[in-house]
Amino acid sequence: MTGTTGTTGTTDVKNDAAARQDEARCAAQGRTGTDMRAPATPLFPWRHPTQTASEAAMVDHVSAADFPCVGAKAALARGTLSVLACKAIDSAWDDVRIHDALSQFAAEYRAEPGLFRSLAVTFDGPADLSEVTFEAALWDRLQSLSDKDVWRGHDYDDAVSSDPSQPHFSLSFGGEGFFVVGLHPNASRPARQFGQPCLVFNLHNQFERLRAEGRYEKMREKILVRDEALAGSRNPMLARHGEISEARQYSGRPVGADWACPFAYRGVAGRRVDLQVVGARNSNGFGSGASNGSGNVDGDIGGDASGERDGDCDGDDQGDGARETDAAC
Repeated sequence: MTGTTGTTGTTDVKNDAAARQDEARCAAQGRTGTDMRAPATPLFPWRHPTQTASEAAMVDHVSAADFPCVGAKAALARGTLSVLACKAIDSAWDDVRIHDALSQFAAEYRAEPGLFRSLAVTFDGPADLSEVTFEAALWDRLQSLSDKDVWRGHDYDDAVSSDPSQPHFSLSFGGEGFFVVGLHPNASRPARQFGQPCLVFNLHNQFERLRAEGRYEKMREKILVRDEALAGSRNPMLARHGEISEARQYSGRPVGADWACPFAYRGVAGRRVDLQVVGARNSNGFGSGASNGSGNVDGDIGGDASGERDGDCDGDDQGDGARETDAAC
């Protein structure tokens, strides 16, 4: 059922063949996405052609000794950092598939809560986006994903606000709050630089658990120290949840006090929405735009050299860091 699953037999065969070629090429280069479980996408049971290459690139990026987001290093060490490779960040081609992954990610967390889980959605391009155009593409994708969350009848996480102007704002997918970290080649902050556009989704509840356990502030400070060592200064955009809207931090671009978030939640926070109204707004049931051939719509992240790989984020810094998490990068 092309309209429901977003796949056809021909598309599956082509993608699977391309994915196998990608795996063989990465293996020949000694680069693999080992110990990384691809996120579940029940509606789209196929691999993007660059899945293995994207996993390998993320492993290389997070494993770098000077990478400051030691929470991501903990997720990598634990095998709880997942990568979903997609086509282009300035296209809605993969949006339904991304939302499917986020919904499953949220459901798996509720079924078995655990710290240090991240879902990194990588895009093949464009690689030449400026900070301004990357930010625009980021919010286009997040708006589209949120609209699909509404259409599919998910409640907004009542632990966070759906209003991006409010200090307790977070996005919500599948009923769970998320903080998003944008990465791309032309980011001004070194910690946000990555070879391809990428959106890293971190569960809001993880940060709240760390606060409740009295571990958050110590972890946050360690990440800030590492970021300062890498960039020469601390990121001026960082703020604790509840002080100012976290939306300002998502793209990584420095913004002023007059910046206005372009996101608007189109459901009704706290209760189920009228799906017919949303369906009328999204003409094909999943969002605005034309169908592309596949049925989709076109329209923190420490291990160290000493071998500390257990994901214990309370350890003291050793070499390239004990593990902790925050959105500090």
